[in-house]
Amino acid sequence: LMNAGETAAMFADIEEGIGRPTNMQDMELMSWVIYQAGKLVTAGEYSQALSKWDIASYQMNQFHGNYNLYLTPTTAYPAPKLTDELVSPELLGRMKEVTSLNSSFERQQLIYDAFLPSLALTPFTQQANLTGEPAISLPTHLTAAGLPLGIQFQAAKGREIDLLRIARLFEKHNLFQFLHKTVF
Repeated sequence: LMNAGETAAMFADIEEGIGRPTNMQDMELMSWVIYQAGKLVTAGEYSQALSKWDIASYQMNQFHGNYNLYLTPTTAYPAPKLTDELVSPELLGRMKEVTSLNSSFERQQLIYDAFLPSLALTPFTQQANLTGEPAISLPTHLTAAGLPLGIQFQAAKGREIDLLRIARLFEKHNLFQFLHKTVF
């Protein structure tokens, strides 16, 4: 919701700068959908979302009062193939018709439906994005198929040095795993 509101504000500035309204052909489809959803976000909805964001940020700040780093996997699964379909053709069709949806909820639901498959693959990285905390992903494992998997450390705001130190420790002890050949 907040991203949609900010995207709508950004495109209002862009339209003013280029002297014309933007259209679906001016951007990627997902950007268009987010922009169209943002046009219906109210100040009250934005303020409520910002309040929840602040609460999550405060809670993580409290967590980091006891723990310097928060460790999670980077992803829930190995990376999908480039050819894997994360957005169905049916959903792509609905996205192209986003302006026919008249409520903020319907447009937000469309974004959620489009993001859900990728969020299922990367559920752990969202928290740092939402709370504004720095995080680092370290490639620490290769699957039998040679695909990288990693771990993510998240630190308190302003503590990027802790992330660089832990990464250096892993590097110093040769704990990184890399692809040995490029796979296309």
